[in-house]
Amino acid sequence: MGTLENELVLWIDEQISYIPDTVNLVYLEYNTSSKLEFSCSFFGYTFTDVAPFDPEDIGHLDALSDWEWESGASMFEVQIGNSELGSDDGGFDEMAVLEKALSESRELAKRIKESNLTVVYGLHEASPRLFSPLTKSGEEKSRQEPNKVYYYELHFDYWTLAKTGGSTPRF
Repeated sequence: MGTLENELVLWIDEQISYIPDTVNLVYLEYNTSSKLEFSCSFFGYTFTDVAPFDPEDIGHLDALSDWEWESGASMFEVQIGNSELGSDDGGFDEMAVLEKALSESRELAKRIKESNLTVVYGLHEASPRLFSPLTKSGEEKSRQEPNKVYYYELHFDYWTLAKTGGSTPRF
């Protein structure tokens, strides 16, 4: 992990320790400027909806405009340098940096485990992503509850299948 990610993990750990106990949803919002400045802030919410936070639900997204707590003056700010913009890794991927830093935060992992904190992250005024902690093997932990049944729908394009003369649907 690079210096930027290490500094971001330390900042996340510190901010998580300040979150009030009433907050059960946090939003890590980032901005980038034309001068290659990268900044992050946390916003905290008491999310009372019965359903889990859904980044695709407009009602849930509207809830992100009315926060109860924010890291405010303790914003993470850094000038992105050549080491972060290297051509070897395809440039600076803000979302990948945030995912990695969130996954490495011990305070966040502890808070998620103890109080079932939900974390979303993303670019200012854009659709956020729901954070799923990584296991030690680097795979996402399932957010599904063990005693519930989940259903998935598969769709296929029948008309494309008919035009190509296929006999077996492809999913």
